[in-house]
Amino acid sequence: MLFPGSARLVLLLGLSIFSSIHAAAEIELNDDLKNTNLGLSVDIIEDKEKSYQVEDIISERLKKKFEPSHMENLNMGYGKQAYWMHFSLKNLSNPEKKWLLEVANPHLDKVQLFAVNQKGRVIFTETEGDSFLFSHRKIPHRFFVFDLKPGLGRVTDYYLRIESTSKLQAPLTLYADSDFARKERVEQLLLGLNYGIILVMFLYNLFLFPALKDRSYLYYVTFIAGYLVLQMFLNGIAYEYLWPGSPWWNNRSGPFLGSFAVFWALKFTQPFLATKRNAPRMHWVLYGIMGMNVIVMLIALFGNVRLAYRLSVAVPLLFVVATLATGIIVWKNGFRAARYFTLAWVVFLLGIVIYTLSMFAVIPNNTITNYGMQIGASIEMVMLSFALADRINIIEIEKEEAQKELIRTQRDSLEIQRKMAQSFSRFVPMQFLKFLDKKDIVDIELGDSVQKEMTVLFSDIRSFTSLSESMTPQENINFLNSYLRRINPVIRDNNGFIDKFIGDAIMALFPDSPDDAIAAGIAMMREVALYNKHRKNQGYDPIRIGIGINTGNLMMGTIGDKERMEGTVIADAVNLASRLQGLTKIAHSNILIS
Repeated sequence: MLFPGSARLVLLLGLSIFSSIHAAAEIELNDDLKNTNLGLSVDIIEDKEKSYQVEDIISERLKKKFEPSHMENLNMGYGKQAYWMHFSLKNLSNPEKKWLLEVANPHLDKVQLFAVNQKGRVIFTETEGDSFLFSHRKIPHRFFVFDLKPGLGRVTDYYLRIESTSKLQAPLTLYADSDFARKERVEQLLLGLNYGIILVMFLYNLFLFPALKDRSYLYYVTFIAGYLVLQMFLNGIAYEYLWPGSPWWNNRSGPFLGSFAVFWALKFTQPFLATKRNAPRMHWVLYGIMGMNVIVMLIALFGNVRLAYRLSVAVPLLFVVATLATGIIVWKNGFRAARYFTLAWVVFLLGIVIYTLSMFAVIPNNTITNYGMQIGASIEMVMLSFALADRINIIEIEKEEAQKELIRTQRDSLEIQRKMAQSFSRFVPMQFLKFLDKKDIVDIELGDSVQKEMTVLFSDIRSFTSLSESMTPQENINFLNSYLRRINPVIRDNNGFIDKFIGDAIMALFPDSPDDAIAAGIAMMREVALYNKHRKNQGYDPIRIGIGINTGNLMMGTIGDKERMEGTVIADAVNLASRLQGLTKIAHSNILIS
């Protein structure tokens, strides 16, 4: 929760009513003590104008204004002011034992520690912060760590001053040096595991992209890369190892990297969930959030850093809510691959909630809760990879079904060819033999012809060009075969035969009666309606066809040359049927008959 400066002071004053003293009790350092959280053991004073010096702070006038802390993890929100914290240590431990103070927020601009003896003299001063070069730190650590050097058997007062353009959060923990080393080993292991999982997911999906040529993988690995560097920034690792000599970039990289990662997560979400088709409204909402992240990145680089930090907290919340909503909508609409996707973001959101609750001391503060967001993110990365794999499996299943369909069609075709092999050497409909009065295909010669009255049916798929541009060549073939496999039997069942296929168009002849052509046209429209139900179940858009029918005298014969010939029909009646089919678009009709 964010409080204005005055509101924070009122909160501290109000809470202090329950305290009968203004000074926190001194902490005894002994050999049994390993570590202790100082959140509830410090007094706090707000320095609105950043004008207080240590001499002012230790004066009797300001000492009385310190108020006891009531937060285990000190969190002052976002503000321009500075804060001073005071605590006292009485050292009764082994003289060789070192005591360290850890300020577990690597993004404070300036952290100053002053040690004051019982005579009111400043014993030593240390100044650190991410506004200085990393090499400036006396103890090279991702957080700010101070060697307290408490005098043996004496009480030492410590005053800690913090200020920052980012969140004024200062988790304070006192460690014995041996326990600090143990804690560091555990945290380094957890960080290594976290980074390792993210890196494995990055490499795994990067290697898949060239093989699968799916742009979702490219967007996903870009998101992972941005998120990995963001995590390194949040943990202070980036400033320690990636850009230790650039305080300017370190101060601005947080909101920039956060917005960069969110931008590419959204770019990944859109094609993965096919939001343009499955959730069109959310598709444009996601575009809007992407635009917000671009603005935050620009502000982080060229504008007010404090504003960029605040926006970088608000915009990702919109992103998580919008992404979850989109996943749920697409999942409910029957897109199976959305299940892993949605669950992944639920886990990530749960990690954020656990981390936030621990920061406000609602739940215990431990290693698991401190790294709740990172643990949730690691699990999310793995589950998103599962989601991608599941999506590929679904595509493979659809391809296998299409291939099986194609194989079945090929087998039927081979069976027909086998039965007709004795009489066919060229691809000519059997009806041509009958109408040209030929007993065998070998008897047909170039130029053979006959005139006969027939009905011509032309059929064409609407907007096939734009539809085919959204598919690969193999998908085009699979689609046409699936469509034609449904339409061809309808024509044969109504005493017609197909003269030729012209891309997605069909030219069919009905030699017996015009009624056969009309019945076939109606049956074709019914079959397309059934086919569209199948396409809808598979997540595809419906198709429409137009049909033109005309009856007249036709010239049927063979054209070409001796090496390659084909049978065809030529007449104005054929042209008229083709034109009628074209006019169905203008007339807003499915079938036009002449």
